[in-house]
Amino acid sequence: TEAITLALDTVAPDVQAINTPAANTNYTTSGIVVFNASINNGSGTAIETVIFQVGNGTTFNLTASKTNDTLYNASVTVANMDDGNWTLTVYANDTVGNMNDSETTSFIVDTAAPVTGITTVTEGLNTTDTTPTFTWEVNDTWTAVNFSCDLIIDREINQTFTNVSNGTVFYFTPTVAFAEGNHNWTVSCNDTVEITGNSS
Repeated sequence: TEAITLALDTVAPDVQAINTPAANTNYTTSGIVVFNASINNGSGTAIETVIFQVGNGTTFNLTASKTNDTLYNASVTVANMDDGNWTLTVYANDTVGNMNDSETTSFIVDTAAPVTGITTVTEGLNTTDTTPTFTWEVNDTWTAVNFSCDLIIDREINQTFTNVSNGTVFYFTPTVAFAEGNHNWTVSCNDTVEITGNSS
């Protein structure tokens, strides 16, 4: 008689961590999104395939390459992706078909500058107020945190503000009176990925 050894494996590979991207990381123009996961299979069978599934309404799959016994990588250029919120799911299966798809994370692609609009002290305004209140609003579809904005008066930075909120009107009244004559002003705001939007 001949003895036959049978290995029974019903345990899926262990996706221990998604190392990159970190949750809610922002990527911008000319960037590369690197996907990296730590995966182990202690049940005795080998890991056969690791897929990074990336989606924001539609999905695409990237087959990971193995860099050592537990690390798997893939990457994609930001230029090939739409702006928006993206979800990453890691699929890992072993040679007997056990699948793990329990680990996900999210990240943001943002290649558009914030839109900065002037709401007072508009073009051609004549006023007797020597300390007029400057107001503006900055909007960015994918940035939900504060902006850094430079208030530029007569082509020089007059004030820098680091607490300008997305989608709200910001007010500033100077304490030093302006001299009579013509003056110009603009606002320049950076979002969290350092894309600059200037008022027109």
